[in-house]
Amino acid sequence: MSSATTVSNLSRPATIINRSGPTSGYQADLAVSGKRQPSDQHAIIDPLLIVEVLSPSTENQDRKVKLVDYRKIPSMYEVLLVDSTRRYCELHRRLEGDRWLTELAVNPDAVLRLESSDAELRLSDIYADVELEQDREEGKAATE
Repeated sequence: MSSATTVSNLSRPATIINRSGPTSGYQADLAVSGKRQPSDQHAIIDPLLIVEVLSPSTENQDRKVKLVDYRKIPSMYEVLLVDSTRRYCELHRRLEGDRWLTELAVNPDAVLRLESSDAELRLSDIYADVELEQDREEGKAATE
């Protein structure tokens, strides 16, 4: 992905139209497109980046169905999965064709580089002011 990529459309939440898959589309938590779209249009046809927040009730669908279909979208460059119960992010980046690289971030000081939008996200910033189950468990273990 070129560093000259311009983010023209950011939508939260966004309907993702998958013209190459068996379903017509999905609701994503956040999507970025490089193409300008009308402000009243919430459907994104050519996303560059999709962010899904994984919850216990959606994780299976997000990982096993949506991620597989998102990776089939020709314009898709990155998919970021953010866990809602523990400090954990998974970044899937297209290398070429159907080859993808997966980067895991679990350390609070880890930095995720989103090449699709020329942004850097520190894990500690993503989870700032979020009460995580893992923090409660670690605090409980420290007091015992």
